[in-house]
Amino acid sequence: MSRILIIEDEVDIRNNLLRLLRVEGFEVMGAENGRAGLACVRSFCPDLIISDVGMPELDGHGVLAALRADPSTASIPFIFLTAMADPQDFRAGLKLGADDYLTKPFTRGDVLDSIHSRFARQNAVAVGLRQQLDQLKSELRQHSHIDAVTGLKNRFALAEAFVELAARNVPLTAVCVGLDRFVEISAGLTPAGADALLVQIAGRLMETAPSSGQICRLAGGTFLLVLSDLSGCMLDKSMDALRHAIRQPFFVEEKKIILTASIGTARYPDHAEQLDRLVGNAQAEMTRARSQGGDNCCHYDPAVSMPPQDRLDMESALHQAVAAGELFLQYQPQVCLTSGAVIGVEALVRWRHPVVGLISPARFIPLAEENGAILEIGEWVMQTACRQARLWMDAGLPRLKMGVNISARQLRQQDLVALVEKVLGETGLPAEYLDIEVTESVLVHNAQLVAAVLGRIKALGVSVSIDDFGTGYSSMAYLQKMPFDKLKIDRSFISGLPDEQNAAIVRALLAMASQLGMETIAEGVETGEELSFLKEAGCGQLQGFLFSRPLFCDDVVALMRRSES
Repeated sequence: MSRILIIEDEVDIRNNLLRLLRVEGFEVMGAENGRAGLACVRSFCPDLIISDVGMPELDGHGVLAALRADPSTASIPFIFLTAMADPQDFRAGLKLGADDYLTKPFTRGDVLDSIHSRFARQNAVAVGLRQQLDQLKSELRQHSHIDAVTGLKNRFALAEAFVELAARNVPLTAVCVGLDRFVEISAGLTPAGADALLVQIAGRLMETAPSSGQICRLAGGTFLLVLSDLSGCMLDKSMDALRHAIRQPFFVEEKKIILTASIGTARYPDHAEQLDRLVGNAQAEMTRARSQGGDNCCHYDPAVSMPPQDRLDMESALHQAVAAGELFLQYQPQVCLTSGAVIGVEALVRWRHPVVGLISPARFIPLAEENGAILEIGEWVMQTACRQARLWMDAGLPRLKMGVNISARQLRQQDLVALVEKVLGETGLPAEYLDIEVTESVLVHNAQLVAAVLGRIKALGVSVSIDDFGTGYSSMAYLQKMPFDKLKIDRSFISGLPDEQNAAIVRALLAMASQLGMETIAEGVETGEELSFLKEAGCGQLQGFLFSRPLFCDDVVALMRRSES
């Protein structure tokens, strides 16, 4: 049932319209002046507004101007009622964005015709937007599932294949193949020659890999295979065959090119149940194989990756890190591409162990996620970041939105919404200056629960961002189902812009975000070329070393002071 708000100071006219529209099956509400009408817009959420022009306190033009200035109400169809026939009055209303005028006295037919016409036009626009969105999704899928150089699947297409294979409950092996010295070798070729070499390598991998395998190109000279039904002996033979195939000469631009490959493997589900973790383990082994001289193969072994005593020591230290004051935050600025102003920061947690020294988040965050320490660490990060944001406000600095990352385990805890509310209350940070960031990989596990929790957080006035977008394996449908305010485009797509394939993907992501009413921020921007492309493409914000590395509190203050002056 469509909702219609009537703003009219003449009681008889207002009541007559309310009765008429109730009879016609509309849900209606009336307001006696413009100020009361704006209050009703917030509580009633109308689908269409009919308003008198001349009213006390706030006239119809003032109401329409306020609505059009607010993105959440700017598109509500608006019909003016007026006893004036002055062309200037009509032009003023149309300039503000009025959809129609009804001149008093009007008939029942006049009112209904105008309403139905507005709804028909709105429906037509909605259909058009849906068609554009479907087209963008189709284009994005095409660009984001096939590697433009080799024609192989990329990690997104492989992710879908992985889900199907994993559903069969068969053991799988992720094989990461990295070409040794590929950067130096490709630098001696023209860009077209380097692409031709990659095409030949892809063909050789497809010829050599087991027929049951799935192959994709990750980036540069790195490929990923997902193989099924391979025992230890057969796996070793297959890896030897792959390395032997790569050793055979390639001929490009009248040059004979000799390559070797470093290979790393990890098994599903023994070594990881999620594809991103599985691939990470295989890549780590590929790096280990390369560190041993290349042309080698290493298999993931949990016992070797982190010795048990080291793991126990780190787990124990993690649980004490907050109380011991060993954690600290750095803040990476986020910049508006239009104004150049710093408008926010992302809080990044660091750990300085008293004996080991600085420990990479890549090492301790996954461990904290596994053993539950992430709950205490996450609460400390949120408290510290929000308190710091409030201190900056009190010091008279420009107000910055504080981005805080939330892990999968935190999202599953029952009191996360209460925690956010408590932190805001204790620190005094207004809710609109907190931005909760969740990674795309979180969405594929219990999406219904995630949507509900994020929706309740948004109801507090906190914004929600999807972080590292494009690196995970979720469906594009999550963008529509989840209550996101901002889409953060991952560094892997920004790197190398305006590279043709990445440029197409970034443009499609920006267009889709625009259709869904989401802000956009590009992560990991490091070059002027990347910045120029993002500005031209209409990206809203950037974050990366081109503008600033993560900073300590005092450095943020100094940066803001310099910006002010």
